[in-house]
Formats: sequence, C-alpha cells, structure tokens
Amino acid sequence: MAQGEAPNADHIFYQATYDVDRSSDPAYMLLLCFFGYALYLVFQSYFHMIVHKYFPQLTIKEFNVDEHMGYYQNYLIQEDVNWILKEEDNMRMYGMWTKNENLMKSLRNRKRDATKKLKGVHTYDLLKNPKYSSSF
Repeated sequence: MAQGEAPNADHIFYQATYDVDRSSDPAYMLLLCFFGYALYLVFQSYFHMIVHKYFPQLTIKEFNVDEHMGYYQNYLIQEDVNWILKEEDNMRMYGMWTKNENLMKSLRNRKRDATKKLKGVHTYDLLKNPKYSSSF
C-alpha cells in the first residue's frame, strides 16, 4: 500500500453513503415546500398580478355582507342553548373554561327572536347533525 492511500476495507456502509436517493426522504419534500413557499412570499405581488390578469374569475371581488342579524345566542332554539350550557358546565367540572362568563349569562338570560333562527348545526358536534345521526 502506497503512502496516502486508504486501506481497502470491506465495510457494508461504504457504498450506502454515496448512492442515497434523497427524493424519498420526507424531509426533502418539506425542504421543497419551504423553498416553494419562500419563493411565493418573495414574488407574491407578481403572482397575484398574473392570476388577476389571466384568471380574473379566481380573484376575490369586494362584497358587503349585511344580514341585519343580532347576537348569535338570540337565534338559537332552546334545545341548542341547553346543549351549550350543559356542555360548558361539564367542561368546568374538569377545570376547563371554553366560554366566558358574559356569554354564559347572556345565554341564560337571552331574548329569543322567533322570526329568525339558525339553520343547520350550531356546533361542530357530528352527532347533533340529523343527516349524520340518521345514517347509523
């Protein structure tokens, strides 16, 4: 063996350190997403200008939402109010507060507007959704 040469060793990991496919690594996709988002942030004004010019149907137009509605709690039916109150009381038994005391007082002392009511499910509770619960 000449001076300066590495000894010939048959290590198993020798070849694996050079021929690694980095595209299958999850961090590689995260790195690509990072660079893609960084490029978007740098050139977002140009990106929006191009989208507005060539795809005008994708741009958000100005609109005014005026439904003349009062407070959320005034449009709930009594069954939904009872559900919210019991749910919050149960959470507070375990030391968790999800609603402030002013909202709880306004729910207990609310004046319901019978002419308007919310349609659909007032919470994200799947079992309160009649379409979902009737499916099972």
